[in-house]
Amino acid sequence: EEGLRESEEKYRLLFEESRDAIAIITWDGRFVDVNQACADLFGYTKEQMMRVSGRDLSVDPADYEKMRLEVERKGFAKDLEGKFRRKDGREIYCQGSVAIRRASDGTPIGRQVIYRDITERKQAEAALRESEEKYRRLFEDSRDAIIIATRDGRIIDVNQAYADLLGYTREELRGISVQDTWADPADRERFNQELQRQGFVKDYEEKARRKDGKEFYCQLSTTVRQAADGTMLNQSIVRDITERK
Repeated sequence: EEGLRESEEKYRLLFEESRDAIAIITWDGRFVDVNQACADLFGYTKEQMMRVSGRDLSVDPADYEKMRLEVERKGFAKDLEGKFRRKDGREIYCQGSVAIRRASDGTPIGRQVIYRDITERKQAEAALRESEEKYRRLFEDSRDAIIIATRDGRIIDVNQAYADLLGYTREELRGISVQDTWADPADRERFNQELQRQGFVKDYEEKARRKDGKEFYCQLSTTVRQAADGTMLNQSIVRDITERK
């Protein structure tokens, strides 16, 4: 009996002092025990939590149903994401991992859920998507021709204005070398030296060659930027200056 009490006390301490929100829930979703972190997460007292259910906290009932079905099918669920509503009405995103609780004879008697607040991460992801979309629109809709290439000149992406300028499709341009579009190799060599020396090139004039072989003058400004994976890339804005020349 003393050993049992010590074991229960040890796990009760782990339960109460966990920084993660932990709840014990019946099969119908009613809370029967929560730690303080769980009560704080949803803005209730521990006593108030006993009077609500997991379904009550879910903003979208489909999230709760998805969790329930997965636990019934697999016996557990890991890192499921859903939106929940706090007592004050504020909506938060949580990631939940669920395990079945069983009686000593193995009979399922409920579920144990660990919740993690991922609201900040979801907001950051949404802001990143919005930022990416904004700059993607600037890239696509620009009247100036824009090209992104590796440091050795292999084309990664171009906007439609660049494809139109060179007379290729965008698919044809991806993967070929920028050098293939320059009419004079000496121009490219001087450009590379200048870019290497100061890390950017502004208003550099050179002669380019379209897909049909026609040569024209263009002016380009290039900056070096770092991709998300750490790769260094050249980003250039190109303008046709043939009429001016």
